[in-house]
Amino acid sequence: MRKKKITNYKQEALKNAIKFTMWLKQSFDIFSSRSKSSLWIKPLLMYYGMMSLLKAYLITIDEGYPKSVSVLRHGLSTKKRKKLNILDDSVKIQKDGLITQITQRLQIPFYPGLSFNIKDLFSSLPELQATYKTLYKEQTLIPLKIIQDENYIYISSQKEKKDAIEENEAYSELSKKPFLKNTKLFQNSYDIEKNNKIIHKLLAKDFQDANANLLIRLERSCKENVEAFLYNNPLILKTIKGEFMFWIGKSSLCFPTLEFLTYYMLFFYLSILCRYEISLWGELILLEATEESVFIKELITIAQRKFPNLILNLLTDKQFFFFLK
Repeated sequence: MRKKKITNYKQEALKNAIKFTMWLKQSFDIFSSRSKSSLWIKPLLMYYGMMSLLKAYLITIDEGYPKSVSVLRHGLSTKKRKKLNILDDSVKIQKDGLITQITQRLQIPFYPGLSFNIKDLFSSLPELQATYKTLYKEQTLIPLKIIQDENYIYISSQKEKKDAIEENEAYSELSKKPFLKNTKLFQNSYDIEKNNKIIHKLLAKDFQDANANLLIRLERSCKENVEAFLYNNPLILKTIKGEFMFWIGKSSLCFPTLEFLTYYMLFFYLSILCRYEISLWGELILLEATEESVFIKELITIAQRKFPNLILNLLTDKQFFFFLK
């Protein structure tokens, strides 16, 4: 496809500004109406609200969007015959569509045919980790504790019960990750410490736990290193309460996808259930004791608060978090 030549930049900018504003306005109205809508249709509404927000973001990084009708598609598909246990189901990336446009622009390696398991997607959301651990007796994310003195910021994970996490598992998992050692982003940006008695005393003093596991030490004077590790690190996610969690990945996902993509894929799937699998959807939202119903209701509660925040961070290229008390 030949690239469109722009001759009147002001006119094109005005057109895009109008599109941007309308998509934001539509998304705002959809998310604002969530409290008035029932669970029968809420995921469907939220999915289209997410689409509008993503389109607003996309036009800021691709001024020619949409270049064709094909890019207006969802970019996802799922099996027509739904499984009774939706956590065993999956969504698949398509050649064209909104999610494909965004991942290409952000240089995220999503390719047509790439499949994501629904349970794995749930496992990568930090706010759902407690429920995931309770239901499946395993963890994919562990909480991090962050303390600081005059010179350093210390990032550690507290040791849990023996049957939950091995003593040095978090440390060994972090040190094994190849991108931490090989990519330019993290070269010389961290200093792994282990069995350092002085630091462990400091940790014990602050955590009241002498068995805290030290993961990493960052110099406070190098602000870029701290921000790179905490905010640009695909293995560290932040909750709406301002807590950090570290991915140890006990699922088929090597890395968690970016959170806004995870929400988009999950709500695409739930919107399909709302529209085309009404009987199954009714069972899921009316039965209280199933694994699926627990995940779905928590997901909806968290997403309507967090997804707009994630897109705000993309639009501003900053890390804003409006914490819930």
